[in-house]
Amino acid sequence: SFLHVQDFCDLLEIYCKKLYKMPNVLHLSGSMTVSYYRFMKDIEKRYGKHGSIKPRYFEQQGLAPRPHYGGLDTNLAFELGFPKRNYFDGIDRMRRYES
Repeated sequence: SFLHVQDFCDLLEIYCKKLYKMPNVLHLSGSMTVSYYRFMKDIEKRYGKHGSIKPRYFEQQGLAPRPHYGGLDTNLAFELGFPKRNYFDGIDRMRRYES
């Protein structure tokens, strides 16, 4: 559930302003769960490059295995009125900051 850091800060600010009404644990994250590979391919595509990101078909020795889809359940946050953020906007924002 990738999320631009500014989007996370905005969501955290909302949480803090309503702290007395909030549950002790609330997942603040992006609204879309994708694999690391899909995330990196989308970055590659938005930057106009192709072919530099290759899938990994096996785990590398000595490294901890990564989950294929390790997202957080953000349904409660959305039910509490937090805005949905997706990682596409974050990628576009990173691209604009570089210009």
